[in-house]
Amino acid sequence: MFEHFKTIDFFAPAQWVGYAAMLCTCIAFCQSKDKNLRGWMATQNTVYALHFYLLGNLPAMTGCSINATRNVLALYTQSWWAVGAMIGASLAASFLFTGQSWFLLPLIASALATFAVFRLSGVLLRAVLIICSILWFINNYWAGSIGGIIIEIIAAVLNTYTLCRLLAAKTAKPCHI
Repeated sequence: MFEHFKTIDFFAPAQWVGYAAMLCTCIAFCQSKDKNLRGWMATQNTVYALHFYLLGNLPAMTGCSINATRNVLALYTQSWWAVGAMIGASLAASFLFTGQSWFLLPLIASALATFAVFRLSGVLLRAVLIICSILWFINNYWAGSIGGIIIEIIAAVLNTYTLCRLLAAKTAKPCHI
């Protein structure tokens, strides 16, 4: 199952950039304010795009670049035209990468996250981001991205924790995970 990890250099420059993206992810998904979440997600996606570029995974790099742009744009607007434009960019990118089916996972995750970042907030925003983490986890496994795998596990756990905190704040009950 993990045979392709035997040839990966855990200390290669590409992996170090992935570890930096992991740190940005931790900061991003601990944010309870949606604006701060979007800003840190833009930073994380920019670093993540460089990571995938260095790994030679251009579909994931493209998805992350679109995501970084999307997250910056979502700081200023939540309009449907922006949603359409960013999903359109994801779809256009998906037509460029049709070699292996798992290459589409980051682009599908990007489209889902685009809708969520522009149109959702609070609990629903984080629930969709958890689904996106699952898609990215699968992509990262096949791409051999060590930091990426860890990123998505951390993102799912932290998003679940923050989602629980938001729910607890609504109900005035403590959050237990």
